[in-house]
Amino acid sequence: MTGEGDNIKGMVIFHHGRIKRATAEKDSAVGSLRNAKKQAITDEIDVEALEFCAKLQKAKKPHEVVQHLKNKILYAGYLGLDLPRHFDLFDEPKEDRTPIEDKAHEDGLRAGLQDDVPEANPHDPTSATGQSWLRGFHAGTAQRKQILEMQAEVIKGEGDEGDDEETVDDSLDEAIDGTEDDDDGPTDVGEVTRSELEERIDGPTIVDMNARRKNAAE
Repeated sequence: MTGEGDNIKGMVIFHHGRIKRATAEKDSAVGSLRNAKKQAITDEIDVEALEFCAKLQKAKKPHEVVQHLKNKILYAGYLGLDLPRHFDLFDEPKEDRTPIEDKAHEDGLRAGLQDDVPEANPHDPTSATGQSWLRGFHAGTAQRKQILEMQAEVIKGEGDEGDDEETVDDSLDEAIDGTEDDDDGPTDVGEVTRSELEERIDGPTIVDMNARRKNAAE
């Protein structure tokens, strides 16, 4: 029969495990976010601009976020900072006259690039607008695949370059010291000198050839 102390002990252990798992998930998410931002910077993307867009998407009053951005530019002008004379940010918003099917295609393209699912289509899939969204979605998915493949090639190339960094001097030192690791054990070079090893690898230098000619003549 368990008492009140046992119940409290059980609750402590239970919540400890729950918080521990949540913390691990948070740390993993933070690491993934950091890597995503690092990759974006590598691709020369303005991460701060992306963060502003994300804030705008989540804002309950997006016009306040835009006004905040306008204030930044306005105050910079007050302080005499160098800005273009004409700044489109201060223009009044114009009516969006983009045809609905073209707009649906752009929305679908963004959804595909962001790795959404076809079910995210806000239109009737059998309608012309819905079909336009799906065409954009498939185009965005294909473009996303190309981006991922390019990034994978860059990472692979960086790895290959790292594997080829051993220099001739390193190989010579290993051969002389008999420390090169292989299945047959250390290399036995006896009394071979470093200059002789260099000559075997790179061939005789001009100085060596002149010395040999001089010795032969004597």
